[in-house]
Amino acid sequence: MNAKNPSITVEPNDVQVATSLAVLAKVQAEAVKPDAVEATSGKEDENYMLESPHPALDLSFMRLKTRKEGGGIDYWTVASDGGYRTSDYAADCEMGRALAEEYLKYLGEHPTNGSRTLLGCIVLDMIAKRPAKGLVIGFMAAVNEYAMSVARIAKDIATVNSGTVANAARCRQVDDAGAPATEIDTLIRDFYANKDAWSAMADEDGDLVADGPEYEQSWASCKKLIRYQCRTEEDVRRKVMAILENGWLEETAEIGFGDEPFHFRDFLKTLIPGPAGLVDPVPDPLLEAIKAYRAGLIEFNRLAAEDDDDVRWSEYGAMTYEPWQEKLDNWTEPARTRESAIEALRAALGEDDGVYGTDAAECMVRAALGYLEGGKRVPGGRASTGQTVATASPTIPEMYEEWLAVRNHNVIGMAEEEADAVYQQYASLQARIIAAAPQMPRDVAIQFLVDTDDTDSDFSKEFERRVRLIAQENCPVQARPSMLVQLIATYAEAKWIWETQWCEDEDKAGDSVEWSAYEDAGDAILNYPCASMDEIRIKAAFVLSDESLTDTLMNCYRTVNGAEEYCLLPFLRSMLSGEVARP
Repeated sequence: MNAKNPSITVEPNDVQVATSLAVLAKVQAEAVKPDAVEATSGKEDENYMLESPHPALDLSFMRLKTRKEGGGIDYWTVASDGGYRTSDYAADCEMGRALAEEYLKYLGEHPTNGSRTLLGCIVLDMIAKRPAKGLVIGFMAAVNEYAMSVARIAKDIATVNSGTVANAARCRQVDDAGAPATEIDTLIRDFYANKDAWSAMADEDGDLVADGPEYEQSWASCKKLIRYQCRTEEDVRRKVMAILENGWLEETAEIGFGDEPFHFRDFLKTLIPGPAGLVDPVPDPLLEAIKAYRAGLIEFNRLAAEDDDDVRWSEYGAMTYEPWQEKLDNWTEPARTRESAIEALRAALGEDDGVYGTDAAECMVRAALGYLEGGKRVPGGRASTGQTVATASPTIPEMYEEWLAVRNHNVIGMAEEEADAVYQQYASLQARIIAAAPQMPRDVAIQFLVDTDDTDSDFSKEFERRVRLIAQENCPVQARPSMLVQLIATYAEAKWIWETQWCEDEDKAGDSVEWSAYEDAGDAILNYPCASMDEIRIKAAFVLSDESLTDTLMNCYRTVNGAEEYCLLPFLRSMLSGEVARP
Protein backbone atom coordinates (compact mmCIF):
# COMPACT_ATOMS: atom_id res chain seq x y z
CA MET A 1 0.00 0.00 0.00
CA ASN A 2 1.13 3.54 -0.68
CA ALA A 3 1.80 5.62 2.44
CA LYS A 4 0.35 8.81 0.97
CA ASN A 5 -2.67 7.17 -0.60
CA PRO A 6 -3.65 3.86 1.03
CA SER A 7 -6.09 3.04 -1.79
CA ILE A 8 -3.31 2.64 -4.35
CA THR A 9 -1.32 -0.60 -4.49
CA VAL A 10 2.21 -0.51 -5.94
CA GLU A 11 4.00 -3.53 -7.33
CA PRO A 12 7.37 -3.66 -5.61
CA ASN A 13 9.30 -4.11 -8.88
CA ASP A 14 7.51 -1.39 -10.89
CA VAL A 15 9.84 1.58 -10.54
CA GLN A 16 7.95 3.58 -13.16
CA VAL A 17 4.64 3.48 -11.24
CA ALA A 18 6.38 4.26 -7.97
CA THR A 19 8.06 7.30 -9.49
CA SER A 20 4.77 8.55 -10.92
CA LEU A 21 3.08 8.28 -7.52
CA ALA A 22 5.96 10.11 -5.86
CA VAL A 23 5.66 13.01 -8.30
CA LEU A 24 1.88 13.13 -7.80
CA ALA A 25 2.29 13.23 -4.03
CA LYS A 26 4.82 16.04 -4.37
CA VAL A 27 2.45 18.11 -6.51
CA GLN A 28 -0.41 17.60 -4.04
CA ALA A 29 1.78 18.58 -1.10
CA GLU A 30 2.86 21.84 -2.70
CA ALA A 31 -0.84 22.82 -3.11
CA VAL A 32 -0.45 24.80 -6.30
CA LYS A 33 -2.48 28.05 -6.22
CA PRO A 34 -5.38 28.42 -8.69
CA ASP A 35 -3.97 31.56 -10.27
CA ALA A 36 -0.64 29.86 -10.80
CA VAL A 37 -2.37 26.95 -12.47
CA GLU A 38 -4.42 29.33 -14.59
CA ALA A 39 -1.28 31.22 -15.60
CA THR A 40 0.35 28.06 -16.87
CA SER A 41 -2.72 26.43 -18.40
CA GLY A 42 -1.95 27.78 -21.88
CA LYS A 43 1.62 26.65 -21.84
CA GLU A 44 2.96 23.28 -22.87
CA ASP A 45 3.03 20.95 -19.91
CA GLU A 46 6.79 20.45 -19.59
CA ASN A 47 6.55 21.41 -15.89
CA TYR A 48 4.21 18.48 -15.28
CA MET A 49 6.36 15.83 -16.96
CA LEU A 50 7.29 12.85 -14.85
CA GLU A 51 10.79 12.63 -13.56
CA SER A 52 13.20 10.03 -15.01
CA PRO A 53 13.05 7.08 -15.49
CA HIS A 54 10.53 7.54 -18.28
CA PRO A 55 11.00 6.32 -21.85
CA ALA A 56 9.79 9.55 -23.40
CA LEU A 57 12.48 11.43 -21.49
CA ASP A 58 15.33 8.91 -21.62
CA LEU A 59 15.08 7.72 -25.24
CA SER A 60 16.11 10.12 -27.97
CA PHE A 61 13.50 8.94 -30.47
CA MET A 62 10.48 9.53 -28.15
CA ARG A 63 8.79 12.58 -26.67
CA LEU A 64 5.78 13.50 -24.55
CA LYS A 65 2.94 15.02 -26.54
CA THR A 66 1.58 18.42 -25.52
CA ARG A 67 -1.94 19.11 -24.32
CA LYS A 68 -2.81 20.48 -27.72
CA GLU A 69 -1.79 17.16 -29.24
CA GLY A 70 -4.03 15.31 -26.83
CA GLY A 71 -1.30 14.14 -24.46
CA GLY A 72 0.37 10.75 -24.40
CA ILE A 73 3.68 9.67 -25.92
CA ASP A 74 5.07 9.98 -29.43
CA TYR A 75 6.96 6.68 -29.66
CA TRP A 76 8.74 7.35 -32.95
CA THR A 77 9.98 10.85 -33.76
CA VAL A 78 12.73 9.97 -36.24
CA ALA A 79 12.26 11.95 -39.44
CA SER A 80 13.10 10.15 -42.67
CA ASP A 81 12.86 11.43 -46.20
CA GLY A 82 11.63 9.28 -49.03
CA GLY A 83 8.96 7.33 -47.17
CA TYR A 84 9.37 3.58 -46.89
CA ARG A 85 11.89 3.40 -49.73
CA THR A 86 15.16 5.24 -49.71
CA SER A 87 18.40 5.03 -51.63
CA ASP A 88 20.53 5.51 -48.51
CA TYR A 89 19.68 2.05 -47.17
CA ALA A 90 23.01 1.26 -45.46
CA ALA A 91 23.10 4.50 -43.47
CA ASP A 92 19.48 4.04 -42.41
CA CYS A 93 20.24 0.50 -41.23
CA GLU A 94 23.11 1.73 -39.07
CA MET A 95 20.91 4.44 -37.60
CA GLY A 96 18.13 1.92 -36.92
CA ARG A 97 20.57 -0.40 -35.14
CA ALA A 98 21.89 2.48 -33.02
CA LEU A 99 18.36 3.41 -31.93
CA ALA A 100 17.58 -0.23 -31.12
CA GLU A 101 20.72 -0.53 -29.00
CA GLU A 102 19.68 2.63 -27.14
CA TYR A 103 16.26 1.07 -26.51
CA LEU A 104 17.74 -2.27 -25.38
CA LYS A 105 20.12 -0.54 -22.99
CA TYR A 106 17.15 1.26 -21.47
CA LEU A 107 15.35 -2.07 -21.00
CA GLY A 108 18.37 -3.48 -19.22
CA GLU A 109 18.48 -0.54 -16.84
CA HIS A 110 14.72 -0.44 -16.22
CA PRO A 111 13.18 -3.96 -16.39
CA THR A 112 9.68 -2.80 -15.37
CA ASN A 113 6.22 -3.97 -16.36
CA GLY A 114 5.72 -0.80 -18.39
CA SER A 115 8.96 -1.33 -20.30
CA ARG A 116 7.85 -4.86 -21.13
CA THR A 117 5.11 -3.53 -23.46
CA LEU A 118 7.17 -0.69 -24.87
CA LEU A 119 8.30 -2.47 -28.04
CA GLY A 120 4.73 -3.01 -29.21
CA CYS A 121 3.97 0.71 -28.90
CA ILE A 122 7.14 1.60 -30.82
CA VAL A 123 6.32 -0.79 -33.66
CA LEU A 124 2.72 0.44 -33.97
CA ASP A 125 3.85 4.07 -34.14
CA MET A 126 6.60 3.13 -36.58
CA ILE A 127 4.10 1.41 -38.90
CA ALA A 128 1.75 4.37 -38.80
CA LYS A 129 4.50 6.82 -39.85
CA ARG A 130 6.04 4.56 -42.53
CA PRO A 131 9.71 5.43 -41.92
CA ALA A 132 12.57 4.56 -44.25
CA LYS A 133 12.98 0.85 -44.92
CA GLY A 134 16.55 0.81 -43.61
CA LEU A 135 15.47 2.27 -40.26
CA VAL A 136 12.87 -0.46 -39.79
CA ILE A 137 15.15 -3.31 -40.88
CA GLY A 138 18.12 -2.08 -38.81
CA PHE A 139 16.01 -1.50 -35.70
CA MET A 140 14.19 -4.84 -35.81
CA ALA A 141 17.32 -6.81 -36.79
CA ALA A 142 19.15 -5.57 -33.69
CA VAL A 143 16.16 -6.33 -31.46
CA ASN A 144 15.86 -9.84 -32.93
CA GLU A 145 19.56 -10.53 -32.42
CA TYR A 146 19.26 -9.75 -28.73
CA ALA A 147 16.05 -11.78 -28.50
CA MET A 148 17.76 -14.81 -30.06
CA SER A 149 20.70 -14.45 -27.69
CA VAL A 150 18.39 -14.35 -24.69
CA ALA A 151 16.48 -17.34 -26.05
CA ARG A 152 19.72 -19.33 -26.36
CA ILE A 153 20.69 -18.42 -22.80
CA ALA A 154 17.23 -19.41 -21.57
CA LYS A 155 17.49 -22.70 -23.45
CA ASP A 156 20.88 -23.47 -21.91
CA ILE A 157 19.60 -22.64 -18.43
CA ALA A 158 16.56 -24.86 -18.96
CA THR A 159 18.77 -27.62 -20.35
CA VAL A 160 21.12 -27.43 -17.39
CA ASN A 161 18.25 -27.43 -14.94
CA SER A 162 16.43 -30.30 -16.66
CA GLY A 163 19.69 -32.18 -17.04
CA THR A 164 20.46 -31.69 -13.38
CA VAL A 165 17.01 -32.85 -12.36
CA ALA A 166 17.16 -35.82 -14.70
CA ASN A 167 20.61 -36.75 -13.48
CA ALA A 168 19.51 -36.45 -9.86
CA ALA A 169 16.51 -38.64 -10.60
CA ARG A 170 18.72 -41.23 -12.24
CA CYS A 171 21.09 -41.17 -9.30
CA ARG A 172 18.16 -41.62 -6.93
CA GLN A 173 17.01 -44.62 -8.94
CA VAL A 174 20.47 -46.15 -8.63
CA ASP A 175 20.55 -45.47 -4.90
CA ASP A 176 17.05 -46.89 -4.45
CA ALA A 177 18.11 -50.05 -6.23
CA GLY A 178 20.92 -50.46 -3.77
CA ALA A 179 23.61 -50.53 -6.48
CA PRO A 180 26.54 -48.12 -6.54
CA ALA A 181 26.60 -45.42 -9.21
CA THR A 182 28.84 -46.17 -12.18
CA GLU A 183 31.85 -44.03 -13.00
CA ILE A 184 30.02 -42.29 -15.85
CA ASP A 185 27.08 -41.54 -13.51
CA THR A 186 29.45 -39.95 -11.03
CA LEU A 187 31.11 -37.83 -13.72
CA ILE A 188 27.75 -36.58 -15.04
CA ARG A 189 26.53 -35.77 -11.53
CA ASP A 190 29.75 -33.93 -10.66
CA PHE A 191 29.62 -31.96 -13.91
CA TYR A 192 26.11 -30.64 -13.28
CA ALA A 193 26.83 -29.93 -9.61
CA ASN A 194 29.94 -27.89 -10.46
CA LYS A 195 28.18 -26.21 -13.39
CA ASP A 196 25.32 -25.14 -11.11
CA ALA A 197 27.78 -23.81 -8.54
CA TRP A 198 29.52 -21.73 -11.19
CA SER A 199 26.18 -20.50 -12.63
CA ALA A 200 25.24 -19.27 -9.17
CA MET A 201 28.22 -16.88 -9.30
CA ALA A 202 26.70 -14.88 -12.20
CA ASP A 203 26.52 -11.12 -11.71
CA GLU A 204 23.31 -9.07 -11.68
CA ASP A 205 23.29 -8.99 -15.50
CA GLY A 206 23.51 -12.78 -15.68
CA ASP A 207 27.09 -12.77 -17.00
CA LEU A 208 29.49 -15.53 -15.97
CA VAL A 209 33.19 -14.89 -15.47
CA ALA A 210 35.60 -17.58 -16.66
CA ASP A 211 37.69 -17.29 -13.53
CA GLY A 212 37.67 -18.36 -9.91
CA PRO A 213 37.54 -21.72 -8.12
CA GLU A 214 33.93 -22.44 -9.17
CA TYR A 215 34.81 -22.02 -12.84
CA GLU A 216 37.97 -24.12 -12.51
CA GLN A 217 36.04 -26.98 -10.89
CA SER A 218 33.31 -26.78 -13.53
CA TRP A 219 35.85 -26.77 -16.38
CA ALA A 220 37.76 -29.68 -14.84
CA SER A 221 34.59 -31.79 -14.52
CA CYS A 222 33.68 -30.95 -18.12
CA LYS A 223 37.06 -32.20 -19.37
CA LYS A 224 36.85 -35.36 -17.26
CA LEU A 225 33.48 -36.24 -18.75
CA ILE A 226 34.58 -35.56 -22.35
CA ARG A 227 37.84 -37.51 -21.85
CA TYR A 228 36.18 -40.51 -20.16
CA GLN A 229 36.94 -43.73 -22.06
CA CYS A 230 33.73 -45.74 -22.53
CA ARG A 231 33.99 -49.41 -21.56
CA THR A 232 30.46 -50.64 -22.20
CA GLU A 233 27.56 -49.87 -24.51
CA GLU A 234 25.74 -48.27 -21.59
CA ASP A 235 28.73 -45.96 -21.05
CA VAL A 236 28.47 -44.83 -24.67
CA ARG A 237 24.75 -44.22 -24.34
CA ARG A 238 25.02 -42.23 -21.12
CA LYS A 239 27.93 -40.14 -22.31
CA VAL A 240 26.36 -39.27 -25.66
CA MET A 241 23.03 -38.39 -24.02
CA ALA A 242 24.80 -36.07 -21.59
CA ILE A 243 26.58 -34.29 -24.44
CA LEU A 244 23.37 -33.91 -26.45
CA GLU A 245 21.66 -32.35 -23.43
CA ASN A 246 24.27 -29.67 -22.77
CA GLY A 247 25.61 -27.10 -25.21
CA TRP A 248 28.88 -26.61 -23.32
CA LEU A 249 29.71 -30.31 -23.48
CA GLU A 250 28.78 -30.43 -27.16
CA GLU A 251 31.05 -27.50 -28.00
CA THR A 252 33.93 -28.90 -25.96
CA ALA A 253 33.64 -32.30 -27.66
CA GLU A 254 33.85 -30.63 -31.06
CA ILE A 255 36.64 -28.07 -30.62
CA GLY A 256 38.70 -29.71 -27.87
CA PHE A 257 40.20 -28.22 -24.73
CA GLY A 258 42.42 -25.58 -26.29
CA ASP A 259 44.92 -25.63 -23.45
CA GLU A 260 45.66 -29.36 -23.82
CA PRO A 261 46.39 -31.67 -26.79
CA PHE A 262 42.90 -33.20 -26.87
CA HIS A 263 41.05 -32.88 -30.15
CA PHE A 264 37.93 -34.15 -31.88
CA ARG A 265 39.60 -37.37 -33.01
CA ASP A 266 40.52 -38.10 -29.39
CA PHE A 267 36.89 -37.60 -28.39
CA LEU A 268 35.73 -40.08 -31.06
CA LYS A 269 38.16 -42.64 -29.70
CA THR A 270 36.54 -42.43 -26.28
CA LEU A 271 33.27 -43.66 -27.82
CA ILE A 272 34.86 -46.96 -28.88
CA PRO A 273 34.44 -49.30 -25.90
CA GLY A 274 37.63 -50.97 -24.78
CA PRO A 275 41.09 -49.99 -23.58
CA ALA A 276 42.27 -46.65 -24.89
CA GLY A 277 45.32 -48.22 -26.52
CA LEU A 278 43.17 -50.41 -28.76
CA VAL A 279 40.92 -47.77 -30.31
CA ASP A 280 43.30 -46.50 -32.96
CA PRO A 281 42.61 -47.80 -36.46
CA VAL A 282 44.60 -50.93 -37.34
CA PRO A 283 47.49 -50.04 -39.68
CA ASP A 284 46.88 -51.22 -43.23
CA PRO A 285 50.22 -51.13 -45.09
CA LEU A 286 48.79 -52.46 -48.37
CA LEU A 287 46.10 -49.79 -48.49
CA GLU A 288 48.65 -47.11 -47.66
CA ALA A 289 50.99 -48.38 -50.39
CA ILE A 290 48.21 -48.37 -53.00
CA LYS A 291 47.17 -44.83 -52.06
CA ALA A 292 50.80 -43.67 -52.15
CA TYR A 293 51.25 -45.28 -55.58
CA ARG A 294 48.19 -43.49 -56.95
CA ALA A 295 49.26 -40.18 -55.45
CA GLY A 296 52.73 -40.61 -56.94
CA LEU A 297 51.22 -41.43 -60.33
CA ILE A 298 49.12 -38.26 -60.23
CA GLU A 299 52.19 -36.20 -59.34
CA PHE A 300 54.20 -37.84 -62.14
CA ASN A 301 51.50 -37.01 -64.69
CA ARG A 302 51.49 -33.41 -63.50
CA LEU A 303 55.26 -33.05 -63.79
CA ALA A 304 55.37 -34.81 -67.15
CA ALA A 305 52.65 -32.54 -68.55
CA GLU A 306 54.74 -29.49 -67.68
CA ASP A 307 58.01 -30.85 -69.13
CA ASP A 308 58.45 -32.25 -72.66
CA ASP A 309 61.91 -33.61 -71.91
CA ASP A 310 61.55 -37.42 -72.05
CA VAL A 311 64.91 -37.84 -70.33
CA ARG A 312 63.65 -36.16 -67.19
CA TRP A 313 60.57 -38.34 -67.10
CA SER A 314 62.61 -41.22 -65.70
CA GLU A 315 63.77 -38.91 -62.91
CA TYR A 316 60.18 -37.91 -62.22
CA GLY A 317 59.16 -41.57 -62.08
CA ALA A 318 61.90 -42.37 -59.56
CA MET A 319 60.78 -39.41 -57.46
CA THR A 320 57.06 -40.23 -57.47
CA TYR A 321 55.38 -43.58 -58.15
CA GLU A 322 58.16 -46.05 -59.05
CA PRO A 323 59.30 -46.82 -55.46
CA TRP A 324 55.72 -47.71 -54.57
CA GLN A 325 55.23 -49.76 -57.74
CA GLU A 326 58.34 -51.76 -56.88
CA LYS A 327 56.89 -52.37 -53.44
CA LEU A 328 53.63 -53.62 -54.97
CA ASP A 329 55.56 -55.77 -57.48
CA ASN A 330 57.08 -57.70 -54.57
CA TRP A 331 54.07 -57.77 -52.24
CA THR A 332 53.55 -61.13 -50.50
CA GLU A 333 51.32 -60.31 -47.51
CA PRO A 334 47.54 -60.84 -47.57
CA ALA A 335 45.31 -57.80 -47.36
CA ARG A 336 44.40 -57.06 -43.75
CA THR A 337 41.02 -55.42 -44.30
CA ARG A 338 38.09 -55.69 -46.66
CA GLU A 339 38.80 -52.19 -47.94
CA SER A 340 42.41 -53.00 -48.82
CA ALA A 341 41.31 -56.22 -50.55
CA ILE A 342 38.86 -54.26 -52.69
CA GLU A 343 41.45 -51.59 -53.46
CA ALA A 344 43.97 -54.30 -54.37
CA LEU A 345 41.52 -55.74 -56.92
CA ARG A 346 40.83 -52.26 -58.25
CA ALA A 347 44.55 -51.62 -58.62
CA ALA A 348 44.98 -54.93 -60.45
CA LEU A 349 42.15 -54.03 -62.85
CA GLY A 350 42.96 -50.34 -63.26
CA GLU A 351 44.70 -49.35 -66.47
CA ASP A 352 45.01 -45.60 -65.82
CA ASP A 353 45.59 -45.43 -62.06
CA GLY A 354 46.33 -49.10 -61.32
CA VAL A 355 48.95 -51.75 -62.04
CA TYR A 356 47.09 -53.69 -64.74
CA GLY A 357 49.50 -55.58 -67.00
CA THR A 358 52.42 -55.51 -64.53
CA ASP A 359 53.82 -58.04 -62.06
CA ALA A 360 52.10 -56.09 -59.30
CA ALA A 361 48.68 -57.00 -60.72
CA GLU A 362 49.11 -60.67 -59.81
CA CYS A 363 50.47 -59.75 -56.38
CA MET A 364 47.40 -57.60 -55.73
CA VAL A 365 45.03 -60.41 -56.67
CA ARG A 366 46.95 -62.79 -54.40
CA ALA A 367 46.75 -60.28 -51.55
CA ALA A 368 42.98 -60.08 -51.99
CA LEU A 369 42.81 -63.88 -52.18
CA GLY A 370 44.74 -64.11 -48.91
CA TYR A 371 42.15 -61.89 -47.24
CA LEU A 372 39.29 -64.04 -48.58
CA GLU A 373 41.01 -67.17 -47.26
CA GLY A 374 41.16 -65.73 -43.79
CA GLY A 375 44.50 -63.94 -43.73
CA LYS A 376 46.68 -66.76 -45.08
CA ARG A 377 50.01 -65.73 -46.51
CA VAL A 378 49.94 -66.20 -50.29
CA PRO A 379 53.24 -66.82 -52.12
CA GLY A 380 54.15 -64.03 -54.51
CA GLY A 381 55.52 -64.16 -58.04
CA ARG A 382 54.27 -66.41 -60.81
CA ALA A 383 51.86 -69.21 -59.96
CA SER A 384 54.40 -72.03 -60.03
CA THR A 385 53.89 -73.93 -56.80
CA GLY A 386 51.41 -76.49 -58.06
CA GLN A 387 49.44 -76.16 -54.80
CA THR A 388 45.69 -76.30 -54.56
CA VAL A 389 44.57 -72.78 -53.71
CA ALA A 390 41.22 -73.68 -52.17
CA THR A 391 39.35 -76.75 -51.01
CA ALA A 392 35.90 -75.32 -50.27
CA SER A 393 34.94 -75.38 -53.95
CA PRO A 394 36.55 -78.48 -55.54
CA THR A 395 35.88 -77.92 -59.24
CA ILE A 396 37.80 -74.73 -59.97
CA PRO A 397 40.70 -75.39 -57.54
CA GLU A 398 41.22 -78.89 -58.94
CA MET A 399 41.27 -77.57 -62.50
CA TYR A 400 43.60 -74.83 -61.34
CA GLU A 401 46.04 -77.41 -59.93
CA GLU A 402 46.00 -79.31 -63.23
CA TRP A 403 46.39 -76.07 -65.17
CA LEU A 404 49.43 -75.09 -63.06
CA ALA A 405 51.08 -78.42 -63.79
CA VAL A 406 50.54 -77.97 -67.53
CA ARG A 407 51.56 -74.31 -67.46
CA ASN A 408 54.85 -75.08 -65.70
CA HIS A 409 55.68 -77.97 -68.01
CA ASN A 410 59.03 -77.36 -69.66
CA VAL A 411 58.46 -77.50 -73.44
CA ILE A 412 62.05 -76.67 -74.32
CA GLY A 413 63.50 -79.49 -76.40
CA MET A 414 60.08 -80.97 -77.20
CA ALA A 415 59.01 -81.73 -80.72
CA GLU A 416 56.72 -79.18 -82.29
CA GLU A 417 53.69 -81.48 -82.25
CA GLU A 418 54.25 -82.37 -78.59
CA ALA A 419 54.64 -78.72 -77.60
CA ASP A 420 51.45 -77.83 -79.47
CA ALA A 421 49.58 -80.54 -77.56
CA VAL A 422 50.77 -79.07 -74.25
CA TYR A 423 49.68 -75.59 -75.33
CA GLN A 424 46.26 -76.86 -76.44
CA GLN A 425 45.79 -78.57 -73.08
CA TYR A 426 46.82 -75.31 -71.36
CA ALA A 427 44.32 -73.29 -73.43
CA SER A 428 41.55 -75.84 -72.89
CA LEU A 429 41.99 -75.83 -69.11
CA GLN A 430 42.17 -72.04 -69.14
CA ALA A 431 38.86 -71.80 -71.03
CA ARG A 432 37.18 -74.35 -68.73
CA ILE A 433 38.27 -72.50 -65.60
CA ILE A 434 37.02 -69.15 -66.90
CA ALA A 435 33.70 -70.65 -68.04
CA ALA A 436 33.09 -72.54 -64.78
CA ALA A 437 30.46 -71.27 -62.34
CA PRO A 438 32.31 -69.84 -59.30
CA GLN A 439 31.00 -70.73 -55.85
CA MET A 440 33.24 -68.62 -53.63
CA PRO A 441 35.11 -65.32 -54.03
CA ARG A 442 38.39 -67.26 -54.12
CA ASP A 443 37.10 -69.05 -57.25
CA VAL A 444 36.76 -65.70 -59.00
CA ALA A 445 40.28 -64.78 -57.91
CA ILE A 446 41.57 -68.03 -59.46
CA GLN A 447 39.68 -67.23 -62.65
CA PHE A 448 41.31 -63.83 -62.78
CA LEU A 449 44.80 -65.30 -62.30
CA VAL A 450 44.23 -67.82 -65.05
CA ASP A 451 42.62 -65.36 -67.46
CA THR A 452 45.41 -62.78 -67.11
CA ASP A 453 48.28 -65.23 -67.44
CA ASP A 454 50.54 -63.67 -70.12
CA THR A 455 47.52 -62.02 -71.78
CA ASP A 456 45.08 -59.20 -71.25
CA SER A 457 41.90 -60.23 -69.47
CA ASP A 458 38.64 -60.18 -71.37
CA PHE A 459 36.65 -60.19 -68.14
CA SER A 460 38.62 -57.85 -65.86
CA LYS A 461 35.72 -55.55 -64.96
CA GLU A 462 33.39 -58.52 -64.61
CA PHE A 463 35.57 -60.31 -62.05
CA GLU A 464 35.20 -57.67 -59.36
CA ARG A 465 31.42 -57.71 -59.77
CA ARG A 466 31.46 -61.51 -59.42
CA VAL A 467 33.48 -61.30 -56.21
CA ARG A 468 30.98 -58.90 -54.63
CA LEU A 469 27.94 -60.89 -55.74
CA ILE A 470 29.19 -64.30 -54.67
CA ALA A 471 30.57 -63.02 -51.38
CA GLN A 472 27.09 -61.80 -50.47
CA GLU A 473 25.07 -64.74 -51.79
CA ASN A 474 27.21 -67.57 -50.41
CA CYS A 475 27.68 -66.23 -46.88
CA PRO A 476 25.26 -67.57 -44.27
CA VAL A 477 22.73 -64.94 -43.20
CA GLN A 478 24.29 -64.62 -39.75
CA ALA A 479 27.75 -64.20 -41.29
CA ARG A 480 26.81 -61.68 -43.97
CA PRO A 481 28.15 -58.16 -43.68
CA SER A 482 25.86 -55.86 -41.73
CA MET A 483 24.18 -52.89 -43.37
CA LEU A 484 26.89 -50.68 -41.88
CA VAL A 485 29.64 -52.73 -43.55
CA GLN A 486 27.78 -52.54 -46.84
CA LEU A 487 27.41 -48.76 -46.46
CA ILE A 488 31.15 -48.49 -45.86
CA ALA A 489 31.83 -50.52 -49.01
CA THR A 490 29.44 -48.31 -51.00
CA TYR A 491 31.18 -45.21 -49.64
CA ALA A 492 34.63 -46.55 -50.57
CA GLU A 493 33.46 -47.28 -54.10
CA ALA A 494 31.76 -43.88 -54.51
CA LYS A 495 34.88 -42.16 -53.16
CA TRP A 496 37.12 -44.01 -55.60
CA ILE A 497 34.85 -43.15 -58.56
CA TRP A 498 34.77 -39.47 -57.59
CA GLU A 499 38.54 -39.28 -57.03
CA THR A 500 39.06 -40.84 -60.45
CA GLN A 501 36.83 -38.19 -62.02
CA TRP A 502 38.60 -35.46 -60.04
CA CYS A 503 41.93 -36.56 -61.49
CA GLU A 504 40.50 -36.38 -65.00
CA ASP A 505 38.65 -33.05 -64.67
CA GLU A 506 39.09 -31.10 -61.45
CA ASP A 507 36.62 -28.36 -62.44
CA LYS A 508 33.69 -30.74 -62.91
CA ALA A 509 34.39 -33.00 -59.95
CA GLY A 510 32.85 -30.69 -57.34
CA ASP A 511 29.47 -30.49 -59.07
CA SER A 512 28.63 -33.87 -60.50
CA VAL A 513 26.54 -36.99 -60.02
CA GLU A 514 29.65 -38.77 -58.74
CA TRP A 515 30.22 -36.10 -56.07
CA SER A 516 26.58 -36.30 -54.94
CA ALA A 517 26.80 -40.09 -54.67
CA TYR A 518 30.04 -39.78 -52.66
CA GLU A 519 28.51 -37.18 -50.34
CA ASP A 520 25.28 -39.16 -49.84
CA ALA A 521 27.25 -42.33 -49.07
CA GLY A 522 29.20 -40.46 -46.38
CA ASP A 523 26.02 -39.07 -44.83
CA ALA A 524 24.52 -42.57 -44.78
CA ILE A 525 27.45 -43.80 -42.67
CA LEU A 526 27.40 -40.83 -40.29
CA ASN A 527 23.65 -41.13 -39.68
CA TYR A 528 23.44 -44.94 -39.56
CA PRO A 529 21.92 -45.96 -36.18
CA CYS A 530 24.24 -48.47 -34.54
CA ALA A 531 22.43 -51.59 -33.34
CA SER A 532 25.23 -53.28 -31.41
CA MET A 533 28.55 -52.76 -29.70
CA ASP A 534 30.38 -54.13 -32.74
CA GLU A 535 28.74 -51.57 -35.01
CA ILE A 536 29.71 -48.77 -32.63
CA ARG A 537 33.34 -49.92 -32.84
CA ILE A 538 33.24 -50.32 -36.63
CA LYS A 539 31.59 -46.97 -37.24
CA ALA A 540 33.78 -44.92 -34.91
CA ALA A 541 36.96 -46.60 -36.16
CA PHE A 542 36.05 -46.03 -39.82
CA VAL A 543 35.19 -42.36 -39.26
CA LEU A 544 38.53 -41.94 -37.51
CA SER A 545 40.31 -43.46 -40.49
CA ASP A 546 38.65 -41.18 -43.07
CA GLU A 547 39.71 -37.52 -43.01
CA SER A 548 36.73 -36.42 -45.10
CA LEU A 549 34.16 -37.84 -42.68
CA THR A 550 36.02 -36.46 -39.66
CA ASP A 551 36.13 -33.02 -41.27
CA THR A 552 32.40 -33.21 -42.02
CA LEU A 553 31.61 -33.86 -38.37
CA MET A 554 33.78 -30.97 -37.20
CA ASN A 555 32.81 -28.23 -39.66
CA CYS A 556 29.55 -28.96 -41.49
CA TYR A 557 25.87 -28.36 -40.84
CA ARG A 558 22.74 -30.03 -42.11
CA THR A 559 19.13 -28.84 -42.24
CA VAL A 560 16.64 -30.65 -40.00
CA ASN A 561 12.99 -29.51 -40.00
CA GLY A 562 14.01 -26.16 -41.42
CA ALA A 563 16.73 -25.51 -38.82
CA GLU A 564 20.47 -25.97 -39.12
CA GLU A 565 22.42 -28.15 -36.71
CA TYR A 566 25.95 -29.57 -36.58
CA CYS A 567 26.42 -32.90 -38.34
CA LEU A 568 27.96 -33.95 -35.02
CA LEU A 569 24.54 -34.04 -33.34
CA PRO A 570 22.88 -36.70 -35.55
CA PHE A 571 26.16 -38.63 -35.51
CA LEU A 572 26.13 -38.76 -31.72
CA ARG A 573 22.47 -39.77 -31.72
CA SER A 574 23.25 -42.57 -34.16
CA MET A 575 25.77 -44.01 -31.68
CA LEU A 576 22.91 -44.73 -29.29
CA SER A 577 21.61 -48.19 -30.11
CA GLY A 578 17.92 -49.00 -30.04
CA GLU A 579 15.01 -46.60 -30.21
CA VAL A 580 16.98 -43.83 -28.50
CA ALA A 581 18.91 -43.40 -31.73
CA ARG A 582 15.79 -42.22 -33.52
CA PRO A 583 14.67 -38.95 -31.91
